[in-house]
Amino acid sequence: MNNFPGITLKIYELQFVVNPNDRAIQIPQQIQISQKNPNQNFQICGIKQIQQKQTILNCFSELQSKIEQPETFCENLMQTTRPPTQWCDNPAEVENRYPRKSIKTEQNLVNQLVTLKRAIQSQIPKHRQKGSMIFSDNREQEINYYNPTSKNMFQIQDQRGHRSLRSDVLYKTISRDMRKFYSKDFNAVTGFIIIKNRREKKFFLAQIEAYLKYRFPEFHYLLDKRLQQSGSQTSENKINEIVFFFGCLIYPKEMHKCLQTEDQSTAKSADSNPDRIKMKSIQNAKLKSFHESLYQFSLQKLYDLICSELYAYFFCHYFQKQIIEKNHIETKCPMNQHKPAFVIAYNLLLRLSQLTLVSSLLKQDAKTLNEDYLSSAMKYLQQEPKTLNLFRPENNPDKNQFPEDDLKTLTQEAFSMRDEDSDSEF
Repeated sequence: MNNFPGITLKIYELQFVVNPNDRAIQIPQQIQISQKNPNQNFQICGIKQIQQKQTILNCFSELQSKIEQPETFCENLMQTTRPPTQWCDNPAEVENRYPRKSIKTEQNLVNQLVTLKRAIQSQIPKHRQKGSMIFSDNREQEINYYNPTSKNMFQIQDQRGHRSLRSDVLYKTISRDMRKFYSKDFNAVTGFIIIKNRREKKFFLAQIEAYLKYRFPEFHYLLDKRLQQSGSQTSENKINEIVFFFGCLIYPKEMHKCLQTEDQSTAKSADSNPDRIKMKSIQNAKLKSFHESLYQFSLQKLYDLICSELYAYFFCHYFQKQIIEKNHIETKCPMNQHKPAFVIAYNLLLRLSQLTLVSSLLKQDAKTLNEDYLSSAMKYLQQEPKTLNLFRPENNPDKNQFPEDDLKTLTQEAFSMRDEDSDSEF
């Protein structure tokens, strides 16, 4: 045994030998290996002495001469074993050497969002106008699509004889279909519609939380704290914003009942405060706006909804699942009768939702954005609109696809179908 300053080193010139014939091993109290003339065949308990003892001692003697200052040696040893991020003192150099893989910390994220916003704005007609004026131009576009070669905009019917829809009727149908899509999916996942009468009022809020966590994993960072409380949101000053929005979207009356239960518990509790009462009034106002947008519809109310981040996000999800993947316009008879008008309206709502979504992302700090939510939002921002094929190409490529005679024939057939419909009504 050799003692160095601050370090204790033990030297054993031993070699372990595995002998399969040894079954029972007895450990002696002491092994003497410092004999002057040791026996080369000396072996006990599978251990025997080896040669070159002096060589090992010389190595440790050299080590002792290099560590005359143990504190300096230990400090240098710790510096050589630092984590990679501590190799240099410059933070910028550390970031360049070991860049983070998260997309929210990339420097070009803001530039990418700005580019997307400009591209979306260029595809929205009259996007600088305020209010619902942007929704009132669908009929003119519909006429242009119906008769692209005609210079006289007199046609108010499609090739099947159906009249063009009013803008408010068109967008009201879309708004209610979106509500129906989410309510059906909510009941399919949770079965709430079957057992709602046998449960207490706050059960509706707990089911919304479970559904959102199942269907939208990107909202986990907002729902985890609530789920840890087992749905006991009534103890908080306000209901979770996403839960409140989704509840107003699918079942405004059920959400109104939950708020009434909250008001009753607030009135009975002794710790009522003005901030809690003010929060309830704000939630009641939001609930009223959601309810009126569905049952007292107007284009201005729809425009106000589409300018909110949550409504824009849920509409993009609805557009991708229902319109693109399931071809809902073609499969639903009322929409298929006015397919060009609905395609134009859906695409316009998609662009407005994307504009709202990208604007809200630009207002937030990139470092605070949740990575899962940002990835989903970027996917929706890159969603292409639905294509509108008004004319089917003919099998003969040499023949003109839009002859003037065929266009006149289609126009005459459309007017004749309209006359037949008017005669059948009387």
